[in-house]
Amino acid sequence: MSEPLITTIIPVYNVEKYLDDCVESVVRQSYTNLQIILVNDGSTDDSGTLCDQWQKRDKRIVVFHQKNQGVSAARNLGMQHAEGDYITFLDSDDLYHWDFIRIMYHTMKKYEVDVVQCDIGRFKDGISPNLQKEVEKIKIELVSGREINKRIYTSGNIIYTIVYNKMYRHKVLEDKMFPVGKIHEDTYTLFRWLYPLEKVALVSAPLQFYRSRPNSIMTSAVSERNLDMLDAYEERLLFYKAQDDRELYALCLVKYMYAITVLYGKTIGRKDQKMLLEQFYMRAEHVYSKMKKEKEISKKDKTKAKLYLKMPLTYCRLVKVAMLCRRGIGKVQCVMKRA
Repeated sequence: MSEPLITTIIPVYNVEKYLDDCVESVVRQSYTNLQIILVNDGSTDDSGTLCDQWQKRDKRIVVFHQKNQGVSAARNLGMQHAEGDYITFLDSDDLYHWDFIRIMYHTMKKYEVDVVQCDIGRFKDGISPNLQKEVEKIKIELVSGREINKRIYTSGNIIYTIVYNKMYRHKVLEDKMFPVGKIHEDTYTLFRWLYPLEKVALVSAPLQFYRSRPNSIMTSAVSERNLDMLDAYEERLLFYKAQDDRELYALCLVKYMYAITVLYGKTIGRKDQKMLLEQFYMRAEHVYSKMKKEKEISKKDKTKAKLYLKMPLTYCRLVKVAMLCRRGIGKVQCVMKRA
C-alpha cells in the first residue's frame, strides 16, 4: 500500500540567501511522497527565479507567484492548492530535519490523532545545524487541544503557539484561513483550530529548525504592527468567553498584560514612539479592568498589573533588571555544574 501524499507549504519573500537550504531540507526528506508548494509573495530579489528553478529540478514542487500580500495570504493560497492528506508549513529561512515528515506522519498514524507537534531547534544565521543527526529516545505525549491552549500561557515555550512545527490532517484545516495583513498570524488562529481536538501528539525531538536572523519579525524593533499581537489576545478572550472557559480566559488576560508590559519596556526611550507608548498604556488599563473582576487571577498578578499602571517606566526597568539577574544566576549555575 502506497504512503499518502503530504503537502508542505512554504511562503517565500526576499530570501534568496536562504531559500536553497530551506527547499533542500524538504526535497531530501526520508519520506518522499510529497507535494511542495512554494508561494512567491512578490519578492523583489531573485527568490522568484529560484522557485522556478526548483520547480524544474523536482516534479514534486509547485510554484505560485502573487503580488506581495504577506505570509498569511501566501499560506492561504498554498492551502487552496494543497492536495495532500496531511499538511505542514515551513518558513523559507528555516529547515526540516531530514526525518521530520516520516516521524510526524508515523506518529499521527500510530496514535490516531489529527495534529502532531514537535520541538524546535534554534540556530544563528551563518551556522548550519546537523539535519542528519540520528533521532534517539523519542517520547510521545498525548494531550487535548485545550491543554495545548493552556500551555500557550503557562509553559513559556513558543512551540505551542506556532504553526510550522506541526503536521495537520487536511480536514483540520478545511475552510481555515490565516488573517491577511496581520503579523503574528499564528496567534490569531492556532488556538482556535486546536481547542476542540481530543488528542494531539507531542514529539519530544527538535525536528524543525528556526533561524535567528536580523530584520525578522521576531527580532525587529517594536512598531505599531505589534498591536496585531495584542489584537490577537482580544480574539482569544472572545473565543474563551464564548466557550465559557473561565480558566483559559483568566490565563489569557494575565499573559495579555505581560505582553503589553514587554512591548512597553522595549519602546521606552524612543522619542518617535510616544503615541505607541500611550496606546500600550491604554491597552493595559483596559486589560486590568477585566483582571480585577476575575476570581481565577491571583492577587499577585493583579498587584503586578496595578504597579505597572501606577509607574510604568519604573516597573519595566525593574523587570528588566530582574531578568538580567536571573540570566546571570543561570549562567553561574551552568558554570558551577560544569566545574
